[in-house]
Amino acid sequence: MAHAAPSPTTYRYAEPVAFGIHRLVVRPREGHDVQVENFSLRISPAGTVSWHRDIFGNSIALASFSEPSDFLEFSNEAIVFRRDHTSHRRLLDVLPVKLPVQYSSLEAPFALGYLESVYREETAGLRDWTMRTFAPKQGDDAVQLAGHYLANQDPTTCPALQFESSNLSQTSSVQRADPSVLCSFLSDMIFRFALK
Repeated sequence: MAHAAPSPTTYRYAEPVAFGIHRLVVRPREGHDVQVENFSLRISPAGTVSWHRDIFGNSIALASFSEPSDFLEFSNEAIVFRRDHTSHRRLLDVLPVKLPVQYSSLEAPFALGYLESVYREETAGLRDWTMRTFAPKQGDDAVQLAGHYLANQDPTTCPALQFESSNLSQTSSVQRADPSVLCSFLSDMIFRFALK
């Protein structure tokens, strides 16, 4: 069980302004391993909120306001229950992800959007690091490569482990980096750059 209460986001204006519709992506995404036990969203000044799902399945709040104001504040709080999230490793042991990754005809159109780099100026450096660090070859298991890399890292000097630890909420019951999450991230780096 984890409890997250982010600091409110507040906007102040020199004089009252009229607000358009605000799109808020603040509710944790639920799945087989994450269940939202309780969630609250507070908006000031009071507005009308309607909830929708986007094409990715995220819960989106649309907030509209009828009166002008010289400030606007959003605050949300969530209590999340996280189930065992390592069970997917048993499946990966039986069905390893071999390089080069082959996507099914159903997955391929969606995967293409994720394979494009958002920060194109960093692509070459990231590709070089991936190839130098993992030296992937055809037939390698990408998840196994990432897991081996993490198992041999010192948590005090590994940037990936430091990043994960520094981003854990102070109120979270998790007190250490989650190797399965990092393994998935590193596997993704290998998928994107290896044997294209």
